[in-house]
Amino acid sequence: MRAENELNDGYEGISGETDYYYRDGSRRAIAVKVCDYDPGTQRFLVQNKEQGITTWRSRLYVRLEGDTRQALEAHRHAVMSWKAESLHYLRVHRLINEELLKRYSYLKLPNAVL
Repeated sequence: MRAENELNDGYEGISGETDYYYRDGSRRAIAVKVCDYDPGTQRFLVQNKEQGITTWRSRLYVRLEGDTRQALEAHRHAVMSWKAESLHYLRVHRLINEELLKRYSYLKLPNAVL
């Protein structure tokens, strides 16, 4: 969207919401405009000019039109559990490759196990 509107000085971004978290753990939804995307970090630049808030957020924390809070929360929890499961498998893979195969090189593990 930004590439298509680079020459348009009045382009403000895509309307959405994000949660603003306070130090006590409470949160408040604020209206923002999604203005940019960074493919390197996979984050969106969101701005609220009235409150002077500019921050980078992942898609899990930006609600666009048509997104519901419940659907986004459910997706966020699913992604976090997938991440934890993936890290578990990577740790096991590292343990097998770096520890067990070096110490017990005479063991021939089937490819399914590896």
